[in-house]
Amino acid sequence: VVNPVSGNYTLEVFTSVEVVPGISPSYAIQSQPPVVVGNVTASPNGAASVGSYTIPITLGPHGGLSAGSGTIAVTWPNDTNVPNTIAAVNVTVDGVAASNVVTNQALRLATVTVPNILANGANVTLVFAAGANITNPSVAGNYSLQVTTSKQSAIANSPDYTIAAQAPVVVGNITVNSNVAGEIGSYTIPITIGPSGSLAGGSGTITVTWPANTSVPGSINTSAVTVNGVNAAAVSANSATRQATVTVPNAIANNANVSLIFTNAASISNPGISGEYSLSVHTSKQTVDAASPGYTIDPSSNPPPSSTGTPIAGTGGDYDKPHQSRVFFHDGKWWLTALNKSENQWKLWKLNGTTWTDQGLVIANDRAYRPDCFVVNASNKLYVFASGTSSSRFLRLSYSGGAWSIDSGYPVTISNFSHSGENSISFSRANNGELWGVRTNSLQVQGIVSTDEGQTWSNVIVIKSGLHNNALTDCHPFTVGGTSYMGVCYSENSTGNSIVGFLRHQDGANSSSWTDETGSLPSYSGTTSDDHINMAVANDGVVYLITKTDGGGATIVDNGLYKRATNGSWQLFPVNRNNAWTRPTISIDQSNNELYAIGTPEGNRLGYYKKVAIGSEGDFENTAQATLFSGDVNAFVNLSTAQHNHTNSSGLMVTVEHDSEKQIYYNLIYFGYVPPPPPVAVNSVVVNPNTTNAVAAYTIGLTLGSTGALTGGSGTITVTWPDNTVVPAAIVNSAVTVNGVAASNVATNTANRFAVITVPNNLAANANVTLAFTAAAGIVNPASVGDYTLQVKTSAQPSQATSPSYNLEAPVPVVVGNIIVNPNTTSFAASYQIPFTLGTKGALTGGNGTITITWPDNTTVPASMATSNVTVNGVNAAAVN
Repeated sequence: VVNPVSGNYTLEVFTSVEVVPGISPSYAIQSQPPVVVGNVTASPNGAASVGSYTIPITLGPHGGLSAGSGTIAVTWPNDTNVPNTIAAVNVTVDGVAASNVVTNQALRLATVTVPNILANGANVTLVFAAGANITNPSVAGNYSLQVTTSKQSAIANSPDYTIAAQAPVVVGNITVNSNVAGEIGSYTIPITIGPSGSLAGGSGTITVTWPANTSVPGSINTSAVTVNGVNAAAVSANSATRQATVTVPNAIANNANVSLIFTNAASISNPGISGEYSLSVHTSKQTVDAASPGYTIDPSSNPPPSSTGTPIAGTGGDYDKPHQSRVFFHDGKWWLTALNKSENQWKLWKLNGTTWTDQGLVIANDRAYRPDCFVVNASNKLYVFASGTSSSRFLRLSYSGGAWSIDSGYPVTISNFSHSGENSISFSRANNGELWGVRTNSLQVQGIVSTDEGQTWSNVIVIKSGLHNNALTDCHPFTVGGTSYMGVCYSENSTGNSIVGFLRHQDGANSSSWTDETGSLPSYSGTTSDDHINMAVANDGVVYLITKTDGGGATIVDNGLYKRATNGSWQLFPVNRNNAWTRPTISIDQSNNELYAIGTPEGNRLGYYKKVAIGSEGDFENTAQATLFSGDVNAFVNLSTAQHNHTNSSGLMVTVEHDSEKQIYYNLIYFGYVPPPPPVAVNSVVVNPNTTNAVAAYTIGLTLGSTGALTGGSGTITVTWPDNTVVPAAIVNSAVTVNGVAASNVATNTANRFAVITVPNNLAANANVTLAFTAAAGIVNPASVGDYTLQVKTSAQPSQATSPSYNLEAPVPVVVGNIIVNPNTTSFAASYQIPFTLGTKGALTGGNGTITITWPDNTTVPASMATSNVTVNGVNAAAVN
């Protein structure tokens, strides 16, 4: 007979003789009390993890359940994911697989049919194995689930169980290429996912936060980011927070190693200040930021180099005149075409650090050639026109994986266009892709053009006739008012009426159609031209020609600079008087809007340069010359610089032939050199307790530098602890304060023992700062006594500063008094009163400090204890493990 629901009832009785029913007095049916739910164990208990749940239940005195029909229903809290189905084999009741499991995903409910009889008052262990695929809430915190049975329908709430933040991912060593300050770099970020950190393809995300002063664009194309070699499914970028969130294209398993690469096309610019930096990473599953090991950003401009220049070992001479460009900058590196002296072949060389190396790639197989280079960075193409004395040679090269290779179908021999003497062919590429070679021959300016990437070339085109003498040419594309041209200049060898000339050809027009502007160029006063000329074009289309004259006295211009404005007007500015530079070059620093005139004087043949601001070309004459190459008088001649303009990232590479040694020297002019700021001042470190192996609070006093101001919410302070200090995988923001205010963010790196703190408020230059890690941060002192130092840097002062030393002592044990055990008889559950005295440095922090008791052999300690069963000075424990 099964009772009805709770309430007051009467029943009726009659007999076969007394057939009129008699009604009983009222009797009460009471509600079944709810079951009692013990401490729930979620394993793992990380946020968003798939784990097992162990739920201890005590049935009521009348709550027994029948095998095959009695049920236990569990309802999980919000944000827990209960799947549509759970196989019965993945749920056990007292170790036996359930008879049946029915779920309701919307209600987060699983109803389990018990496989065996459960007696009244029974203690029951209900286990949902990891195979049940129940996913923990995504947010860390304390949660409670609910349990009912088919007998005890009143809801029983479990004690709170803790869902912790997922342990962060592990970030490996970052590779940045180029790692020069201010340059765009590719970032290769190795990541190890946690044991419950799997990510679903098309929805799981990885978020990278770069350090302050890194420039992250507002949008990044998916083709610029790869995850294990596959383009990202989506990329969301935020330039203000310096973050990029990458949606992974394919599923990533638990414990997987992941290679996340932001290529140069992502346009992430390195910090503008050299130093060691760290970025942070989290995922949609492992939401706590993990700091990377430090990576180094090199100075964008090292201190100005030695004025003597440096020889390039293994190179030969034969540089001849400066109208040809033998150097170029690509993918963060300088490259050079130069003779290999021992092989007598023109080869391609690469600068790594301060060492030039022959790349083994032959540009021309005879020293009689004279190569001229034009690089197109956007397409990773290099065009080389090797001017020869009987025929010329043209190559196109492609760049991939850090190396150049000659494209199929090249080199191409050009049999109808060669040079004689020192005045070799000049070469450039028009903005529409046309390739032009230009020379003077038979008192004519002549050219050839290719419209198919140099596979075929035109007949010789007469650009201008009637020159006064043989001349040196140079050519360069320029654009004005949206119209692009190929510009050709020439400077005639000195005669009584030699001049400088300029012509232009509009892209796409008939190849013989040229506009001669020579008549608009001002004439030198008291002298004539010489066959020395070099051309450069600013990004706005202004054209510059630097020339040498025939001289003629102290008041005569020896070197002049022609300037063609965007309206087509020409001006002439003196660069040197009574100091003739032979074979000069002109180069443009586009980052800082400056012009560099470079030359080797005829009198001593050392190397010098002058620089002026663009727009102040008239200052050249009175600007002091700076030394680039020195040491051997009458040594240097035949400069070569790049056709392209220069930036802070590249600097200005100047190469020159050493006339007697017959080898090439180089010097690199760095623009806008700013020395890295000095490190912060670390004034003090206080450790409490300062004993070995202790969980300790660290208070660090700092003084920022005169340029060390930090912006709240983005500026960072990084602390690196000494060897054998334990820095946890995650530190909550509230456990670290900056001048008493909780940090905006804390990212840690356990392997490298550092924490990156994002400051919560603005910190002014020269400010005194107190950075405090409380004991709740969980930093554990080293195990050995002795003196230690830690290191500190900031995002504004990225050089490491070493702290004053702090001392760690051996810990003193607590003093334990007389133990009271009640009852003190064998095999009884007993209470233990344990008096002890802390040491002079043994203070404990409420909610974080711990006391550990180890009982002797044969004492039974249960697997869990309720906090209400343990008191510290009469107050229930905060936690018992």
